[in-house]
Amino acid sequence: MIYDCLIVGAGPSGLSAAVQLARYGHKIALFERRKIGGLLLNANRVENYLGYQDCTGKELVKHFKKNLTTSVIYESVLEIIQEKMGFTLRTDKKNYHGKTVLVATGTEPIKLPDQNVHYDLVGFPLHSKKKTVLILGGGDVGFDYALQLQRRGFKPTIWTHRKTTCLPILKARAKAARIPFKENVTLSTLEDLPFDHILVAIGRVSSKPKIHVQKKAEGLYFAGDVTHPALRQVQIAAAEGLQAALAIHNYLTNAAHPRKRK
Repeated sequence: MIYDCLIVGAGPSGLSAAVQLARYGHKIALFERRKIGGLLLNANRVENYLGYQDCTGKELVKHFKKNLTTSVIYESVLEIIQEKMGFTLRTDKKNYHGKTVLVATGTEPIKLPDQNVHYDLVGFPLHSKKKTVLILGGGDVGFDYALQLQRRGFKPTIWTHRKTTCLPILKARAKAARIPFKENVTLSTLEDLPFDHILVAIGRVSSKPKIHVQKKAEGLYFAGDVTHPALRQVQIAAAEGLQAALAIHNYLTNAAHPRKRK
């Protein structure tokens, strides 16, 4: 089977593109290695998405799922290879073929050499009876994690190696919740710290499978946090997914009915 579009990643960008391309009637395959929603699943509160005054990331993902009419293929995409008539996408289970590819794989956390740490709340032991948590990172994500963990009964502490860079509203909420945080902390090791868990939120970088294409590969598109890992805004990601879907539709339409040269 040859798909019209292979979408890699079921976060806001991939979901938005999948919904629009399905509306056009295109045959698509949507791939996700973990859970639908991407980084949005970690969000404690989403307050700047139009139409939703205040909701959690998980609640917003539930609304997104209601619009999705495409089945999700839960496989890890390893490689994208350009062919003469499109692309081959290789996962950990099989190969898929498509006329176009949209890479909406988002980001992955910057990791430390230490093994006994966590990097997001999706894999965090939320049912643990051990409650003290050290959060490394003074940005929006670190403070958001702290507020969410406290709501779940944990006792978070935030340390950052520089000044805090989070939104003032998050810092104010942390102060109101009496969540302790320290700035300009220097750590040489994470061993023997007096905390039950360590959660690292020191930044994220683009996450992509291996891509084997020409420098200007027609039919290959990118959208969302994978193109700008520092922004991490759901409205931007969803909009870029829609924009990519429009471009993909135009490409597929022109490829099927090319204009005659004068």
